[in-house]
Amino acid sequence: MTRKLQIDELFLGNFGGVRNHRLVLPGSDLVIVYGNNESGKSTASTLMSWLLVGPYGSSEAAQRFGDPGERLTGHLSGTFNGEPLRIEGQFNVLKTGAPNPNGVKASFQSKELSIEEWRQKIGGIDPAVLNA
Repeated sequence: MTRKLQIDELFLGNFGGVRNHRLVLPGSDLVIVYGNNESGKSTASTLMSWLLVGPYGSSEAAQRFGDPGERLTGHLSGTFNGEPLRIEGQFNVLKTGAPNPNGVKASFQSKELSIEEWRQKIGGIDPAVLNA
């Protein structure tokens, strides 16, 4: 079975110094994001990864996007296999350890999914794959 994930919108509520920014992606199989250094490209990419499979990395890596105790937020919407999808994330930056993946909630096929259930839907991808 071919799986197709299409992301239509990424919203950075509070993530890595970006506040309340909406990135609308065209309905295309290929999207190229470009911009000056320190303009938020990697920040947007990291939030997208955290939303899709959960946060990963060390506390030092997470602290690149916020101070300990700060809450990082964002969401994405689109489709998965033609069905509407929305994933929301709220991550607390910790002094030690990566933020807890339980801050990720997916809505798919009119059902709320935990991060573990969502990972299974997309083929079992987990944060360790992205952190490698």
